Amino acid sequence: MRTSISVNSAAKPYVRDAAAIALAVLCIVLAACGDTYRPIATPTVLPGGDPQTVRVATVVNNNNGGPGSTTQVDATGDTNIGNFQVGNDPVHAAFWFGSVSRVYVANRAADSVSYYAASTLGSAVATIGLPAGARPVFLSSVGFGFVYVAESGTNNVGVIDAGLGVLVKELPVGINPVAIAETPDGNWAYVANKGSGTVSIISALNQTIDTTLPTGASPVWVTAKSDSSTMYVLNQGSGNITVIDVANKVVVGTVAVGASPSMMAFDSHNRRLYVANTGSNTVSVLNADPQVPVLLATVTVGAGPTSVGALPDGSRFYVANGGCADPILLTGCSGNTVSVVDALSFAIRKTLTVGSTPISLAVTAESTKVVVANRDSNNINDIRTLDDTVISTLNSASPRPVFVVMNSQ
Repeated sequence: MRTSISVNSAAKPYVRDAAAIALAVLCIVLAACGDTYRPIATPTVLPGGDPQTVRVATVVNNNNGGPGSTTQVDATGDTNIGNFQVGNDPVHAAFWFGSVSRVYVANRAADSVSYYAASTLGSAVATIGLPAGARPVFLSSVGFGFVYVAESGTNNVGVIDAGLGVLVKELPVGINPVAIAETPDGNWAYVANKGSGTVSIISALNQTIDTTLPTGASPVWVTAKSDSSTMYVLNQGSGNITVIDVANKVVVGTVAVGASPSMMAFDSHNRRLYVANTGSNTVSVLNADPQVPVLLATVTVGAGPTSVGALPDGSRFYVANGGCADPILLTGCSGNTVSVVDALSFAIRKTLTVGSTPISLAVTAESTKVVVANRDSNNINDIRTLDDTVISTLNSASPRPVFVVMNSQ
């Protein structure tokens, strides 16, 4: 370690002279002592280093359809940093990053959306009313301006001005919209209409329905390729993926996956799709480099997988095995494990015991933690990816945590 000494050239002459005399005396003393005593410089290390970015996971607690809540989990510090009361029967949430960071929560039984400042403890919770019978089930933040809400009861998508926190438009889509995803460039939002076997494409430029395309049976999830060129629609009823060319708004192919798939995730590092097949206890791994993805592997995991998340560093993916007998209603669940899968060999590296019915999980942008919502044990697990160990169990603010989303910015 190199020690540096700074000298104040503006010091007064008599201060410099005194310092020189003291140094000369010290040299004489040390010389007389030979090698018996030697001065040792012990540096004082000041606090520093590379502090971790705080990653906050929002866990939605359904409370069996009653007055719900969210639990804000500091995934970096493995702690509960705040609880917020929202509306009845909350089922989904999304972060919005604009002038401030907010969390928006869909309250299904209350026909409303709650929101609050994500980074402010004790922030007031505001409520946006939706049309009667809206039954909102999914939220998606589009660019910096809007939040879209899938209203499964009215077959509409509500458009919320995120900065003002007001509902500004209702867009009619297909029957029973259940999921929304936007292209990463923010130009388009795709809505999966489970009841009509279609996907509605919304122009984010003018908030209008641009196109409606056919999909397979019962589409339940939508995700985009990281370059915004392709959109993938997961069809639970037909066990396949509809592949859509974004530029031309046409279906370019379908790919078969496992039985009753319920969720999929895009891995931008490895350019892959991971599909949780609830009905066949597997995960389908697809190479997304070609426009129409190619199946690479089918990995057998735990019972009834309902959620999958890939580490951004490309090394592993994690699967929540909820053990659900009915992948549509998510009933008859009895699972309690998370499978850790090697993204190169597709081997199961570890099977972790978590709470009862792990139904949703999310990973941090730094690939250091995985947060798991355990629906039937009313708690949340934090997994450290360094050694794939469950390092904390936190109680949810109210019963039945059903969804978790991670702050990625």
